[in-house]
Amino acid sequence: MNFLEPAFFERGVVEVARDLIGVELVWKGCAGVIVETEAYAAVGDAACHTATRPSARAFMESQSAGTAYIYLNYGMHWLFNLLVKGGVQDGLILIRALEPVEGLEAMRVRRKKEGVHDLCSGPGKL
Repeated sequence: MNFLEPAFFERGVVEVARDLIGVELVWKGCAGVIVETEAYAAVGDAACHTATRPSARAFMESQSAGTAYIYLNYGMHWLFNLLVKGGVQDGLILIRALEPVEGLEAMRVRRKKEGVHDLCSGPGKL
């Protein structure tokens, strides 16, 4: 299995978000191909967590490129992001959706859903 090197995440946040499309994400016997991302710039982007959350800014300062940033959104959904820094523009990339390719039965049990589309089709479903 090939892994993304830290240098992959040491580029501009928009460029990395685009290049993550088609990458396979593997975790605990399950896998999916990334089919949707959102890029958030650390500076000047009011929608980025760094705009209003000191803890997000501290996370960006203390962690290395490629580190996972996970947070609870509206008290309902855990959102999975990746840290991009050291390139043209630092930021966070939200992994919005995957196409499930491995471990579908485990995903069905975890999500309590049967349809493949319902397993990883939104940011709160990963």
